[in-house]
Amino acid sequence: MTTSNIVSGRSDLTLYHLSFRSDLAGIWEPRHPAGSEDDGSTSGAYPEFNGKRISTSDSIGGAFIGIYPNISRLFEDKKYPHMDFYVYRPIFKGTERVLTPTDLTENKLVWDAHVTGEHVILDACRMELAGKLRVFNTNKVPVRYTHPFNDPKLPQKSVGPETVKWKWTQHVRRISKEDHGSLEPVIYQEENSTFTHNGVVYDLNDLFIKTAQTGVSPIDVKHLLWNIRDVRSDPKRVASVDLTYPILVVMDSRFNRPYGYVVVDGQHRLQKAVNEKLPYIDAIIVPLSELTPVNKKDSRIHTNL
Repeated sequence: MTTSNIVSGRSDLTLYHLSFRSDLAGIWEPRHPAGSEDDGSTSGAYPEFNGKRISTSDSIGGAFIGIYPNISRLFEDKKYPHMDFYVYRPIFKGTERVLTPTDLTENKLVWDAHVTGEHVILDACRMELAGKLRVFNTNKVPVRYTHPFNDPKLPQKSVGPETVKWKWTQHVRRISKEDHGSLEPVIYQEENSTFTHNGVVYDLNDLFIKTAQTGVSPIDVKHLLWNIRDVRSDPKRVASVDLTYPILVVMDSRFNRPYGYVVVDGQHRLQKAVNEKLPYIDAIIVPLSELTPVNKKDSRIHTNL
């Protein structure tokens, strides 16, 4: 069976690739993974997909489990307390061919794709650095077992840790555009993009530049509720947003909490956190005093979120 027969045609996906390197952003060409041969590789008794590809996953945990066999010795033998990875995400043009976990499983191409959520990109694709995260040692986590290709007739194999504990440690200048009319994750660089707080206009890109190297901090959801109190959010959009991406918050020290916390990007993520009764949400916080106003003429009290 040729890959052209099983391409799903989906390229509007939110996918992740983990790497120890921070300098890989750009156009990636599909290739054979390091250590594999052009005529295919095997994982125990089961063959692996032998074509050139860019391997990604639809979750951070799945991406880690996918590479776990290659780095497990760092946790299991060397007892590292954690490992830091850079996260890359594909920016699709809409023409790329992508094999989904269903494709890879039903066609017996990748034996654990139903667990890892692996998606194989078959065409050259732009990959952007999304941030940096830390995965904590999984030695005390139970091992997960699964039937290869999700076939109960096959004996179970270990596929890595049952759960993966991780957290963002750095987030690059990116927003998902969930609050700007599109779900496609892109680098936000539109000219003259602004937000207004307390009658003063600020450059949105300036905010992203200020937070390019800012770490992620959990913030009490209760302190942010006033931002969405009178907002009617689209339930479908709220359900589809990705809570692994932190919201952007400007902190105005002139106001007491909670009104000093202004959500500039991430209302739908905040609403999802509320719906799921989460006590905290990851946020990138920047003091308002560090931002340069674009226009001070508007004296009306207004916050444009």
